Amino acid sequence: MIHVAAVAQVSLVLVAGLAFAEQARDDVTGHEREEAAAERYRSDAEQGDAHAQNALGLAYQTGEGVDRDYGEAVVWYRRAAEQGHAEAQWRLCEAYAGGWGVERDREKAKAWCLPAAEAGHIWAQEQLGRLYHRSTPRDYPRALEWYGLASDQGSAIARLGIYDIYKDGGRGTRRDPVKALAYLDYVKFGRTPDGRRIVETSVGKPPSGPASGFTRDMLTRKMSKKQIAEAEQLLQQWTVGEVVPDEPVIEYLYPE
Repeated sequence: MIHVAAVAQVSLVLVAGLAFAEQARDDVTGHEREEAAAERYRSDAEQGDAHAQNALGLAYQTGEGVDRDYGEAVVWYRRAAEQGHAEAQWRLCEAYAGGWGVERDREKAKAWCLPAAEAGHIWAQEQLGRLYHRSTPRDYPRALEWYGLASDQGSAIARLGIYDIYKDGGRGTRRDPVKALAYLDYVKFGRTPDGRRIVETSVGKPPSGPASGFTRDMLTRKMSKKQIAEAEQLLQQWTVGEVVPDEPVIEYLYPE
């Protein structure tokens, strides 16, 4: 007589094996789709199609359908960027800002970000703000200008950058704790796709309220109740009709 438990165990092994085989087949199929897509991008890119050039650059950057190659990604981003493709201009800006695929050059990064930012590209506006915020010499008024435009479109990092500038002031900008607190809270509650992650990364504590943790406590400790109330009123105004942006392909972290 066949033991029921043994039959059940064999059945579980078979099911697990079939599931593994199904997953492996899906992985192969997915990889083949990525390779086919990369080949289509290459064909169109070589004919001068800017959208395909940008897509091929992204494939090389992420390693989807081709071997990851940052240098080759930059080649295709540049070709698309030279045709005025805003996303490619931003990605080329990112390459120069981070020094991947090319030698790090903040001035070239600014030059490539500018036309995309002027065209309204949210992530180019954010990156341009970050460059003025963190590069030498720092230019806080210009950083606030570009951060502000990106924040209006929903960029969480732009809001975090504005908080950081207003928190201490300097370099042509006055300290403003009310705006600093409002923007810090806006990062998490502004309905941006990565706001909560950024706050937790920068603060290092789990959320328990608006921009919870040590960062907010240090800021509000030196503020009056009236100032805190004013910050809360600003936040209420900003969150009416807020537009949620598309999440960037490359994950953003707190700017260095």
